[in-house]
Amino acid sequence: ILFASIGSSLFAEEIIDLDAAASQGNWLLKNAVLGISSGKPELSIKTTTNPAKADLYLSFDEDKPADMAGGWSVAVKGQYYKGQEARFGSGSASFRAPLSGLTLTPGSRAAFAPNNPIRDLSLEFWLKPARADSGEIVFLWKASRQTGRATLAQQISCLVMNGKLVFGFIDFFAPANGSPFTISLHGRKNLIPGSWSHHLVRFDAGTGLLEYLMDGEVEATAYATSSGRQAGDVYTPIPGSSGRLELAHNYTGLIDEFLIAPEFIEEPLLRPYAAEGGIALSPILDLGHSNSSITGINVRVRQPGESAIHWSYRSGDSAAGWTESYPEWTAFKPGALNTPGKGCYMQIRMELYPDAKRENSPSFYSLAVSYEPDRAPGAPQSL
Repeated sequence: ILFASIGSSLFAEEIIDLDAAASQGNWLLKNAVLGISSGKPELSIKTTTNPAKADLYLSFDEDKPADMAGGWSVAVKGQYYKGQEARFGSGSASFRAPLSGLTLTPGSRAAFAPNNPIRDLSLEFWLKPARADSGEIVFLWKASRQTGRATLAQQISCLVMNGKLVFGFIDFFAPANGSPFTISLHGRKNLIPGSWSHHLVRFDAGTGLLEYLMDGEVEATAYATSSGRQAGDVYTPIPGSSGRLELAHNYTGLIDEFLIAPEFIEEPLLRPYAAEGGIALSPILDLGHSNSSITGINVRVRQPGESAIHWSYRSGDSAAGWTESYPEWTAFKPGALNTPGKGCYMQIRMELYPDAKRENSPSFYSLAVSYEPDRAPGAPQSL
């Protein structure tokens, strides 16, 4: 707390240091998060997260790639680089063919464990290719599946052909009679080198629908059924034995948020921030003097694009019995207050909203409250 004498009055300024306040654990946050940005404490909107049922989840936010779901082992082939640019989080995976890649092996509890029948299934990732040349291989799953006395070479591939993604499934879906079965999905939109795009392949075990979406729009559909349509027997996905997933098998560019989930993802996460934004309540500040006049509230923030923070505060001479809605909140704009608030205690409320595209979040770093404590009456005179 800083005090400065101004004439015969006492002026004070209460400064909330975000780092110290965060360590006390007395911030109340809803869809907001306290973190570190460029080495400084920062409060911002919490980013959206991937489904909790993930079987394999590579966020690429750490220096060393790892399955955040814990079901797969990850081995680095060649040199691995963490990309400083990310679609979500703080990092991505940077690959340069043919010098780098990842080998992913499912554990015994993974959905892709050998001979484990799978029902609904989704596979999604973000891609930012450097070139998008034909023949690039984004990922390749190879295994062998036994059917009767025959051994089938199983494969799932994601290739770049004529600037578009093509997904192929060879003997991954198993007909009841054990016969070979191949199905593929061809994208319609071109990949744009140097630009992020989202890709989702999902399978519905109830209908046999296999669907490919790019940036949330359907690119291709097929049916893993005996009729090839929404009728007949549905073929079950069954991973083979000795399976390995080669990520960035022959690919140059960035990959982020690679995920496999044993569910049919209805709404893919295409934007980092939810439209409703987040809310943060500061600690209750003790100004030290009852009936103090709160004259100004200044803040240090960053609001990129059209992102915004809406401000309000409340005050009183007692903090007992405060609830979420009592005392009543008063909206304000940072700076001098036209009508000073009164009280010994006060609290700040921030409503953080992303920009219209939900790509940017505002950030809060610190605030300073200016107030004038209630002065004692002057000494008696002319008695």
